[in-house]
Amino acid sequence: MCIRDRFYKCADFHAERGDMAECAKILSQARGMAGRNARHVLKHSALQALVNQHAGKFLVAARGYLKVAMHDDAAVRTGVICAILGVGQVGGDREAVMADYLKDPRTQGLDVSPFLEKAVNGRLFRKDAVDAFVGMLEPHQAEHFIKVAVLEHNIQSISQIYQNISLEQLGLILNVSKEDAEKAASTIISEGRLSASINQLDDLLTFDATNDEFSANIRDTCMAVQGIVGEIPQ
Repeated sequence: MCIRDRFYKCADFHAERGDMAECAKILSQARGMAGRNARHVLKHSALQALVNQHAGKFLVAARGYLKVAMHDDAAVRTGVICAILGVGQVGGDREAVMADYLKDPRTQGLDVSPFLEKAVNGRLFRKDAVDAFVGMLEPHQAEHFIKVAVLEHNIQSISQIYQNISLEQLGLILNVSKEDAEKAASTIISEGRLSASINQLDDLLTFDATNDEFSANIRDTCMAVQGIVGEIPQ
């Protein structure tokens, strides 16, 4: 067994035990050792993608899994999940990454494919879809999706159909408290990913003007939102 094989075997051992910090340390030491050996390059990329997603760098991980997916069908599903979770993250063009996964014929047969289509088309994740998707995720993925990713995705979707919305109603649609809805919106606005403002006196979130012509996916989102609102007790 060559020295490079030993490095990756040790990294695998720590990854399987869930010790991502040690796995990352070994990968750092092995950086550059893979050389042009295709097997070593593939192994390094797969382990690095695993480390990145456990560190919460889902978009970076999704890009890494794209490289691995050429030789590993299982990487397609994990990459799709990471692409969905990567909303609002730095690390590349998320739309392009999702498009690459969407056009892969292997994606169509995956259980996560409908959720990728929702993410690509900007459609609202309603509670039943959230619950279904969460049931497919690992604990660290599910936590990020519930606490961060789905909130940003749905707020961005809502911004395409509303000029303004009360924080109370926003919370009901997002299935969180008014305070958590405000916090999520405020974070997205302050980090420059949403053009909007919050009037705390009126508890109102106002979005910048958008194109008057609704696309098909925006109309679909509108219908979904109206369905949720119709279920809210008056």
